[in-house]
Amino acid sequence: MDMIERRAVAHHLAAVEAELQRAQRALDGSPASRMRYARARQDYAAIEREAIRLLGARETLTLVEVHEASVPDDAPPA
Repeated sequence: MDMIERRAVAHHLAAVEAELQRAQRALDGSPASRMRYARARQDYAAIEREAIRLLGARETLTLVEVHEASVPDDAPPA
């Protein structure tokens, strides 16, 4: 896998993770918010499995850690 493909996977993983975080913050008990959260969890699990399949577990973990380290704690969601 070349660097462009790795960056694409990392970008997709980051975007799906950001939506998961937004969905968690928006949980208010309504069916719509619960559905959004469930869908976000499914999407995150799917991209995580795909990243592990393409990159291997160690490299996927490194991508996630690098992304988390590059986002300031007070940064707005993506």
